[in-house]
Parts: sequence; C-alpha cells; structure tokens
Amino acid sequence: MIMVEYPSFSVCVATIGVCVFGAVTSVAALFDFKSDLISKKIKPKIRFFRRKKMKSIAKKLLVIIFILSVSVFALVSCDFDISDLLGEYVCIHEWSEWDVIEQGNCKTHGLIRRVCAVCGAIDEEITAKKEHIESDWIVHKEPSCIEEGEKHTECTLCGAFIQTEKIDEIGEHKYENYNCIMCGVTSEECFNFVYIEDDESYMIFAKSTSTLPSEVVIPSSYDGMPVVSIGNYAFENCHSITSIIIPDSVISIGDSAFNNCSRLISTVIPDSVTSIGDSAFYNCSNLSSVMIGCGVTTIDNYTFYNCTSLSSIIIPDSVTYIGSNAFQYCSKLNSLVIPDSVTYIGYKAFYYCTSLSSVVIGTNVTDIGDYSFYNCTSLTKIIISKSVTYIGAYAFNYCSRLTDVYYTGTANDWNYITIYSGNSYLTRATFHYNYVPA
Repeated sequence: MIMVEYPSFSVCVATIGVCVFGAVTSVAALFDFKSDLISKKIKPKIRFFRRKKMKSIAKKLLVIIFILSVSVFALVSCDFDISDLLGEYVCIHEWSEWDVIEQGNCKTHGLIRRVCAVCGAIDEEITAKKEHIESDWIVHKEPSCIEEGEKHTECTLCGAFIQTEKIDEIGEHKYENYNCIMCGVTSEECFNFVYIEDDESYMIFAKSTSTLPSEVVIPSSYDGMPVVSIGNYAFENCHSITSIIIPDSVISIGDSAFNNCSRLISTVIPDSVTSIGDSAFYNCSNLSSVMIGCGVTTIDNYTFYNCTSLSSIIIPDSVTYIGSNAFQYCSKLNSLVIPDSVTYIGYKAFYYCTSLSSVVIGTNVTDIGDYSFYNCTSLTKIIISKSVTYIGAYAFNYCSRLTDVYYTGTANDWNYITIYSGNSYLTRATFHYNYVPA
C-alpha cells in the first residue's frame, strides 16, 4: 500500500489563520477607502487617491486569492472539514478483516469487530441470530414391554428440542430367572391372583417360595385389571427375597404379608398404600431400610417386630396410630421422630430398642402406652409435648441413661399428667420446662 504524505494538522490550521487575517485586512481597507471618499479634505484629490486605493486593494485581493488557493489545496489534501476546528481529525480508514468477538446462535445475537490500521478506530456490528441446526433422532426414554419410549431431535447449537415422537412399547416380556430383563417385573408364573369382584381388581400371593427370584417386582396389573392388594401371608417364609418393589396400584398390605422373609434387606412402600397389616414384616431380621409412603395411616401391631437390622425409619405425617409391639426388638434403631399426626403410641411399641438414643414425641400424642420404651438403655434425652395426658406403667423402665426431659408445657402442666408406676428413670431426670422445639 502506498502512503501519501499529507500536510500536518498544524500546517492546515496555520493556513486557515493566514486566510482569516487576509480577509480581515481587506475588509478594513475597503472601509478606509469609503471613509476617504466621504472626507471633504480629499475631494480635490479624489481621482488620484481613488486610483491609488484601487491599486492597493487589487494587490491585496491578489494576495488573498493566492492564499485561499493554497488553503483549499491544503484542506483538501488533508481531508479536513469543519470538525477539524474542534480538534477532530477524520481519517481515511484502512479497516482490518472482521473478527468474531461473540459467536451468535439461535438464541442470541453475535458481535463482530474490525480495527483501522491508520488511526486504531474500532467498528463493531451485531450479527443476526442463526437458525436451528437439527440433530439426528436421540432416544431419551427407552421403550419397555409395557411402556412407550420417547425420542427427539434437538438443535446442535443451543440444545432446544425441535421434534418429539413416541416409540411403541415392545409388548412382550423377556424373562431371565423369572424377571423381565427390560422392565424388571417378575413373571406372572411366580404368583397366584385372586379376583376381587367388588373392585374388579386382584389380590396377589406368591405361588411358591422356591420359584421366586431374589428381587421381586410385583406387577401392577393382571389380565387388564389392577393389582390392589398383597394378601395375608402372601410372601410368608420366602427366604430367597432380598428386595421387593411394590407398585403404585397397591393400596393395602395384608397381615403377615412378608412374615419371616429373613433375607429381605429393603423395600419401598408407595404413597398409594393406606394400611399395613399386623405382623406385615414380622421377624425380617435383615431388613435395614424401609421407606413408608405418605398414604399410610396406621402402623399396626407387630408390623416391624424383631427387625433387628433396622437402624432408622421415617414415619410420615399421615400416620395417626402406632400399634402394640410395632417396633419391638428393633435393637439397631438409633433415633426416632414421632410426627405431630400421631395420637397414640401402643403397648411395647419400642420395647427393647436398646440403641435408641433420642426420641421426639409429636405435639398431638395423648397416650404413651405401657412398656412402650421399656429397656431402651441408650436413651439419654426425650422431648415430650404438653398434649400428653397419660404415661403407662413401666413406659420408661430401665431407661438407665435418661438424663434430660424437654417438656413443652409448664411444671404445673406436668403435674396433671397421669403417670403410672415403673417410671422412676423418667421422673428423676432433669426437666426443661417450656421447651420450644427447633
């Protein structure tokens, strides 16, 4: 590129100054000439002076024309305009290539920039949003034997879904060791189904303890109708079961339904279940994890009796009644919160829970049954609500480490509670009245 040397800015300004000076001088001379004509003193010599003045003015005009010509050339050659008088120099830009500063996509505009190689000026432009670039089909939910799958296409730039489509269910189970390898459901060959005519539904039972797999998934329907109940003694003595999944269609678990399933480790009781029968998980000695759904209203007698591996349990706010012997001999249970919904704690409910160290009793419990916390030898503190009116015989007997009782009422309120014999460990503890739970 050939660079032309233009006059400097200072030269241009000096030239303009000379022009202005010449113009002012000429105007002054014209005014002097007019004054001389008016003056009476020079009337006799008017012609002489007129010629002399005219010659002087002509010379000055020639000088001004020359200076203006030079100025115009200088101004044009340095690309000067009126803004130069304000100190701004207008450059003939030599722009670089556009650089991408922000990459636009289908959601946002982009930004590009170029720089002048002469003066360093920066020019920026906002670019338009781009159109979506559609991907191939992506399966985000695989179809199973009983459920449809789903697939979609998405923009490779912004990730937005563009199209979605259903994928037909496979329609047939593929069983290995009695469980479907696609959906996990246990083969219907492992169960007996009893029709409940009133509800047009089914109750389920194990057909044989010897044919059940270790992980049992109870089907939600049979012959086009829902499975709503696990019958009494349905899986009693099924020693091969280690886990069981109960579908949302089930609303009741019968008495002794899983009695003596000695290898059962975990189960989830869905929110659809409203009742758990007596001794439902009686003597499930390896049961360590239970999730009780928020539809259950009662934990009946002996429900978790002798579940010696059960270390923690969350009782939902829906439960109002904890039956007799419900958690008796749960020797690894270490903490317990009885929700505000519960009104009654049954006879021997937590009898011999020897690892239980703290108990919170909800604000609506009125009765703590006989022997309910008997021989809880690790219990050091308990929170009792002022709603309690009855503490049964030996309810806290042999709670030898109990040192602190946090009572939400006053000392006078405590005196109105009926406390039966065998509770000396409770009454000798340090009391903290008017306690406000965190």
